[in-house]
Amino acid sequence: MFNYVQQGSTDYYAQSIRGAYQAFFDSNIQADFVSPDVRSAGKKLFGRYFLQEYDVRGGQAAGRHAKGHISAVDNHYGSGRTLLIGTIPGAGYYRHHSPEAKAFFAELLKMARVEPRLRTSNAAVQACLHSGAGGEYLWVVNPSRNAVEVTVSWRN
Repeated sequence: MFNYVQQGSTDYYAQSIRGAYQAFFDSNIQADFVSPDVRSAGKKLFGRYFLQEYDVRGGQAAGRHAKGHISAVDNHYGSGRTLLIGTIPGAGYYRHHSPEAKAFFAELLKMARVEPRLRTSNAAVQACLHSGAGGEYLWVVNPSRNAVEVTVSWRN
């Protein structure tokens, strides 16, 4: 979408995707089946779609694949920080809902200094705030089959 807005066309995006996946096709690998495991900050994460390995030339190794190759690099520049991860942990989480991965994503929010606007007293209950022309709507979802009590805190 950004590519289309920026350039008025999706041609550049289509070409870059073909190039990105050509290595998989040349190696007779279906990209969907690449599911690397990553250890970062002592947490095991599942990845999906691709596996990249890095040679650190700045920053620090922040994660490793199961075979020991560097899979994540943490780097600081000025007041900024970057964590480069050689797979898509969100896609891995979609298939493997591990507590370690959930904690990893929460840690990313802390690293980015993002403070959630909503908090629930029960971690199993999800709360989401939608804002639009008609006002703000709070959705609270309990995915379990059990009745639970929950308090939702809202930070303006």
